Amino acid sequence: EKDDAEDTDDATTDEGREFVSMATKLTLDNLKDTDFTIDSLCREMGMSRTLFYVKLKTYTGNSPQEFVRAIRLEKAASLLRKGRSVTEVSVLTGFDNPKYFSTVFKKYFGISPSKYE
Repeated sequence: EKDDAEDTDDATTDEGREFVSMATKLTLDNLKDTDFTIDSLCREMGMSRTLFYVKLKTYTGNSPQEFVRAIRLEKAASLLRKGRSVTEVSVLTGFDNPKYFSTVFKKYFGISPSKYE
């Protein structure tokens, strides 16, 4: 027999998974759009910036900026592995400045994108 606390955890986990999944999908759908901001993401999710921040921080431990950057960089890594150029990948993942992209990428992965495979 399950107690009520477990049911709550299950609901929270499902809600969290759904929330993160939706935020991830929206971010990926708008990856190339350099004008896609955290505010845009909040609008798409149908919530205030504050509520979005609190939920995302609760479910992922990341701020919205960290969350979106991680998705962009993980996608960038995947494109680099497929042999795309650093400049092309920076554009495809919403970084309009390849130099900035390289700096952020290196900070995240510990290796520059030109050396990443």
